[in-house]
Amino acid sequence: MSSDRMQQTNPFDSCSEQYSKFRPDYPAELIDFISRLCDGMLIDVGAGTGKASAPFVSRGLPVVSVEPSLPMIHQGIRTCPGLYYICANAENLPLRSGCASIVTCAQAFHWLDAPGALHEFARVLKPGGHACIFWNTRDTSAAAAQMFEELIHKWNPEHVLAYDRDDWGIRIQQTGLFKDVAHHRYGQTVPMTIDEWIGLSRSISYIQSIGLEKIPRFEEELRNRLTHLESIDCSYVIDLWCARM
Repeated sequence: MSSDRMQQTNPFDSCSEQYSKFRPDYPAELIDFISRLCDGMLIDVGAGTGKASAPFVSRGLPVVSVEPSLPMIHQGIRTCPGLYYICANAENLPLRSGCASIVTCAQAFHWLDAPGALHEFARVLKPGGHACIFWNTRDTSAAAAQMFEELIHKWNPEHVLAYDRDDWGIRIQQTGLFKDVAHHRYGQTVPMTIDEWIGLSRSISYIQSIGLEKIPRFEEELRNRLTHLESIDCSYVIDLWCARM
């Protein structure tokens, strides 16, 4: 959720409360894996409302959250007063070189200028430090997630979810800045109610972009279709790419 363009027209400025409340957390196994790699400062880039920052803080790690959207920052501080934020873009981090053990980017790297951001990650990492980028992606083998994707394509047919098709390991290796790029995959199922599905939809930029006049009809159809499913819990696949300096 960075870059100059994103700072000017950030689609998450208007849904920070919904983002904080309804976006899924990340699996404890993923947070624990990254925490074990950390022997110093962790910089969470594109931190949003702190969905990834907060669990690292709760494990006692020193965390700096970097986020360009002031509404997201304010919501993050309300939700987790222990977070320390810097308002900045990923491609121009106002941090000294070699200061960090870990740089994370959760659910945000696809918004960035990848080469520029990776060069900044490499600059602020100390030798042997790690860059970790990861996403929660809805698992469409589950009925509720499959139905949700069908509705998105019905109401926003031009939308393509590109980040789940990229091999981000290749993108990282192409910079020549990192070595030992590894891919890890996790899974989780999040219990959901109908109202939580509605809240989740209000935090998603490519649903909100269908227009104010269409969103109530989208939500009505979503609510009606969920009532006919045996289970409405949402399953996720979480992909992590971890690269060492």
